[in-house]
Amino acid sequence: MNDDGILIPAEDNEPDDGTISVADPAAAQERESRRKREIREGDEFWTAVLASPVGRREIWAFLQSCRVFEERFACGPSGNPQPEATWYHAGERDTAQRLYRSLFRISRDGVGKMHDECDPAFAKPQPPRRKKGD
Repeated sequence: MNDDGILIPAEDNEPDDGTISVADPAAAQERESRRKREIREGDEFWTAVLASPVGRREIWAFLQSCRVFEERFACGPSGNPQPEATWYHAGERDTAQRLYRSLFRISRDGVGKMHDECDPAFAKPQPPRRKKGD
């Protein structure tokens, strides 16, 4: 603190703003280890979500709410195109497609089960019903 009562920070040789020196091999190694750990933890999380029937159902509901497998072109009440709304819907779809591709990379079996359980296009054919007397 100086004579005017203003707090002056002590001089420090190390930056305290959270930056990492790229010249420091130990810091680079720590950053790379943290990056790999976070990727592994994220993959484990999504694998666990897709391992659960509830998780698959909720992921499917989210993907459907974003119209992940559709192209949407908006038009107003008069029938004129609405490019802003079309681009908005394209952004929703692209975000959902990014999630879908990530999930597919992480757990192909989980995504396959999700389609089997939730996607009407993947519905298993029902055997023909027997009529009475057959």
